Amino acid sequence: MIKRIIKAYFKLLIVNFISFFINVFSYLPILNKKLALFGTTDGSFRENCKYLYLYLLKHSDYKVYWVGNKKIVKDLKSKSLPAVYIWSIKAIFLHMRTKFYFISHTLKTVCPYKPGKNAIVINQWHGTPIKKIGFDRKDKKDLIVNDQKRYIPLWGEPNYYIVGSENLTDLFRNAMGVSREQIIACGNPKN
Repeated sequence: MIKRIIKAYFKLLIVNFISFFINVFSYLPILNKKLALFGTTDGSFRENCKYLYLYLLKHSDYKVYWVGNKKIVKDLKSKSLPAVYIWSIKAIFLHMRTKFYFISHTLKTVCPYKPGKNAIVINQWHGTPIKKIGFDRKDKKDLIVNDQKRYIPLWGEPNYYIVGSENLTDLFRNAMGVSREQIIACGNPKN
């Protein structure tokens, strides 16, 4: 039990230390407006993030990277796709320079550190809800609600949420506790 507490405390110290440097570097003119990092909840290669990542690789001049676990990164690199291990030094340097984060759940799945002050976080969610989500859940045991309560004060909420249609705008606004201007109804990349 004590070892687990010490390990968690040490990890928190490291994350806060790196977050501090990322924040300091975000004031320097090293931000790359054509750099985007992608990832999903468990580092796997799936969901809306996967399809937008593949689209931007083929149809844009953006420099994109998939941020994930070692297994996924190895698999993507074997297919000549740009990927970086979430806890690597290269990932830290990319976080210092990136402009856009595309996520499907919470930012910590792609960036375990506080992003730079000018970074834009876009949550593409991971589907169309058929149940109560986020703050709309009565039992409040939803992973997103817990992550929001724990991480929003340090990391901040996503700048935008992408939803599949205009009909979902109010649902996401209420569930995520954000303004209508933060919801972009433009369809999901995987559809």
